[in-house]
Amino acid sequence: MERDRTRVTIHDVAREAGVSIATVSRVLSGSAGAGDSVRARVLGVANDLGYRGNSVARSLRSRKSNMLGLVVPNITNPFFPALIQSIEGGLQARKDGLLLADAQSTPAVEAERVRSMLDRRIDALLISPTDEELSQAIIDEALAHIPVVQLDRRAGSSAPYVGVDNDGAVRDAVEHLASQGRSRVAFVGYSGGVSTSEARIDAFVKYSDAGASERILREEIGDGEDVPAEWLDSVLGDIDAVITSSDLIAVSLRDSLFDRGLRVPEDIAIVSFDNTLLAAAANLTSIQQPLAEVARAAIELVGGNAMDIPLEGFPTTLVVRKSSSVRS
Repeated sequence: MERDRTRVTIHDVAREAGVSIATVSRVLSGSAGAGDSVRARVLGVANDLGYRGNSVARSLRSRKSNMLGLVVPNITNPFFPALIQSIEGGLQARKDGLLLADAQSTPAVEAERVRSMLDRRIDALLISPTDEELSQAIIDEALAHIPVVQLDRRAGSSAPYVGVDNDGAVRDAVEHLASQGRSRVAFVGYSGGVSTSEARIDAFVKYSDAGASERILREEIGDGEDVPAEWLDSVLGDIDAVITSSDLIAVSLRDSLFDRGLRVPEDIAIVSFDNTLLAAAANLTSIQQPLAEVARAAIELVGGNAMDIPLEGFPTTLVVRKSSSVRS
């Protein structure tokens, strides 16, 4: 009867090779103490029997864990589960595992999570930093030990970065709104320190006539927080559209407009970023990021492979829905 290869143990290898368990352990861990002929015999028997060992044994022999770490700023933002799904899909062919951590939008928590992953001997780290400046130290600390790639968001680190063309995305949004007769556009982004939001605000200033700061909100708002009522009330008489830095912010904005008796898109049009399931459910026009391409590039880079990444970032796609349609 054929041996059940899933149940082959180190004891079986030792018995078939005619050596002690300790000798088999030394050979499989790469330690000294076994001659070349013994080593060859043990490895040959292990291969013939189909002995695979466990993940701990393999990591001891290869000095690799076959695990990548991924740290995201806030897993309650629907964008990040979508990004995680793309990363996991990209790892399937490599047969690598993924260790995931939520930084809870807090640099101190982020640092704790990264150090915990380093203690678990991950082979490499993918990270979407919580803060442009405050995340730099922990990224550089990790980079001193393992490969690190920043994705979506970035901090001031020498670690490679993979992201999208935020400039082109905002340009497309502004041009789309103009084509719908919207000329007085505002922008709502995250609190300072979120690199993607800052890049989108810079592009908004570049492509719109909203150089005046009163039509740009970048403070006092985070994932799941309401758009500040004082700011919204101050600009409502002067705008006919809003671009938001995420679908989550867009839904909060839409609800605040409804509370004031305003209609979307009849009174105020909305264009958001990320095109998550939330955007589809809320019928929001939203900017789709090519997550599969971003994930593939990040995985290749962290594995030491060269990737042809567009200098300005991967191009995005504007998905038009009801929230930005032409007013009747």
